[in-house]
Amino acid sequence: MKTTNVATPPEIESISASLNPGFEPHAFISNFFQEFGLNDSKQRLWQMMKALLSSEELNHWDQDCRSEAIFFYERLEGLLEANYAIGREGNCW
Repeated sequence: MKTTNVATPPEIESISASLNPGFEPHAFISNFFQEFGLNDSKQRLWQMMKALLSSEELNHWDQDCRSEAIFFYERLEGLLEANYAIGREGNCW
């Protein structure tokens, strides 16, 4: 997939930095779904995908790169659904 040299946004760095001792992944996931919910999360993800697919940069991507982006979107959507289902089973939200 085509990559660009883009600086990591501070909010991503802070999330990555939190993946150390003391980080509570269940609390992070619970907070995420309390803030956004499953439907809102999937809608936001779809809006991001539509923005990507309609961007001018996409013209420079070959078929494999486009397929990889769609595959990643589908897997990420599945990950959202799986995390939500696990939380519902555990009465986390």
